[in-house]
Amino acid sequence: MIVRRRIGRRLGVAMVAVFALVAVFVVRLVDIQVVQAESLTKAAQARQEFQSTVYGARGEIVDTNGVVLASSVDRFDITASPRIAKVDGYGFDRKQKDGSKKTISLEDSVSEIAAITGADPQKMYQAIITDPTSDFTYLVKEVPLAQYQKVKALHIPWVYAQLHPARSYPNGAVAANLIGLMGTDAPQAGVELSENACLAGSNGTQTYHASANGVPIPGSTITTKPAVNGGKVTLTIDSDLQWFAQQTLTQQVQATGAQWGTVTVVRIRDGHIMADADYGSGDLNDITDSKQLRAGSFVAPYEPGSVMKPATVAGLLQSGKITASTPVNVPSRFTDGLPPGSRSPTPSTTATCTSRRRA
Repeated sequence: MIVRRRIGRRLGVAMVAVFALVAVFVVRLVDIQVVQAESLTKAAQARQEFQSTVYGARGEIVDTNGVVLASSVDRFDITASPRIAKVDGYGFDRKQKDGSKKTISLEDSVSEIAAITGADPQKMYQAIITDPTSDFTYLVKEVPLAQYQKVKALHIPWVYAQLHPARSYPNGAVAANLIGLMGTDAPQAGVELSENACLAGSNGTQTYHASANGVPIPGSTITTKPAVNGGKVTLTIDSDLQWFAQQTLTQQVQATGAQWGTVTVVRIRDGHIMADADYGSGDLNDITDSKQLRAGSFVAPYEPGSVMKPATVAGLLQSGKITASTPVNVPSRFTDGLPPGSRSPTPSTTATCTSRRRA
């Protein structure tokens, strides 16, 4: 009888302990799934969700015949995750052709990237070890596709790449004085600057989930803001005529020993500028002197050629064709040779913008 009572008491205590333990788990479960659900979800997303920029390409600049004078090309920023590199002990095992494995150290990795891109291996090394807890640092910016593919083929687990559109000028120095130049963050001169509102693209964003080692999870990418490509600007100049004008001008300046020269070819019937050349225009893909971008016809303090106007007036006065009080009516627009009622644009490097579009 006494034994049965002791067994019953122990069983009761055990049941109470079990219920108490279950109650603790229930309370904790409710706390996690209900009370702290929102904050924990946000914390988990912050650890797994990443955001990246989707670049909107800058628009093209073309001549009157559609010949491309400026366009955007794909370049790649080579980046790294110092945290992942640290997890790997700043080294990783690379499988060789014979099936064996070779340990590639951090020094080996940056040396391989440097050999492909020409970047400074010491700077890359410092960028990685400066903050070992970081998930992002730049190694090399704006490498061409061929170099990016070679870096990718190294299969370094903590090295990634970001698409970064850059500017390319297929015709080099042709119309360089008019096209202008893009700087690191903004246009610097010429049509690139004056038509920036049309040419500039609008970057978008996308989010994706990644595993613990930073690898994006397939199918998790969501576009949160679409990118918009820039519009196309069509100029009135003819690139072939522009090239010929630049070549002829260069020959004449050098033959006469002049310091500078400029040539403007205008189509009289509608005022369109077909060519506008300046001596010394450089290749936009390799500009070393900002003076090579000078568009004398547009930026000179005094209009080139205006010195001939007084000579013309003096000749007319001397021949008695006019007097000092003779009025001269100079219309702001050319109309001769145009159909009745038609109007011509003011003489300029007329630029037509094609609407921007989604990337």
